[in-house]
Amino acid sequence: MIVSVPHIFRAALAFALAAICTTSYAQNNNLAAGDTTQTNTTLPKEEDEQKVIRVIEIMPEFPCGEVGLRKYLEVNTVYPEEAKNKGLEGKVFVNFAVSVTGDVEDVKIERGVDPILDNEAIRVVQSMPKWKPGMQRGKPVRTTFTLSVAFPPNNIASSTETGPEFPGGAYALEKYISQQLSEHLKTVKNKTGKYSFIINKQGHAENIRVVRRINSTIDNIVVSVLQDMPQWNCACFRKEPDKWPVTVSIMTNKYGRLSVSVETMWVK
Repeated sequence: MIVSVPHIFRAALAFALAAICTTSYAQNNNLAAGDTTQTNTTLPKEEDEQKVIRVIEIMPEFPCGEVGLRKYLEVNTVYPEEAKNKGLEGKVFVNFAVSVTGDVEDVKIERGVDPILDNEAIRVVQSMPKWKPGMQRGKPVRTTFTLSVAFPPNNIASSTETGPEFPGGAYALEKYISQQLSEHLKTVKNKTGKYSFIINKQGHAENIRVVRRINSTIDNIVVSVLQDMPQWNCACFRKEPDKWPVTVSIMTNKYGRLSVSVETMWVK
């Protein structure tokens, strides 16, 4: 038996189904609040300059991911003396955008504690290195975030984390770098170079970056030496392999003697 539904009832039924689908989509795509949250994403200008989407295919990433971000904040956040004397503590929530080129833009306070702490939170966020931008449909997109900066800075040392290790430890790494570079740096005096990289989950160096230059020739040699390093024992977080940032400082004194300093932290 075929039941005929009047036109007005068919229209009402269609409207109700559309409302249900819209509500379900919004609920399923609502992002939970946390220390770092995506708020919205703008599509490339050529598609629609004003259009905003809630979920993107590939989220922006800080160098070395969440571990790198936490370590960056731990190392670079300064707890102002005035704030210490006044007993000011808490979390400052900072809103910012990661542009299509990975730059941090439009930094502003979402929820502050006190102007002293708020200003320091803005400074440390504005000073962040470039992110890897988010991607949608194979194109970079502008994404906004809210990030919490804690005062005093959180102690990131944890029994759930272990840093990466060069075979033989830090001394062996310093010896390896010195042996590889000593001949090249004999004539370079009173110079300091700083180089950062990430030890990936497989124990290899990637994203090698010159933070402080010696000169273009030496910098290229240093980068090559770091690329050719033996495999490290990778970092672990909650017993799973993880990425970890490392910074190497290479110094020569007035006699051309070489010394190497290694930090398994994110240092600007």
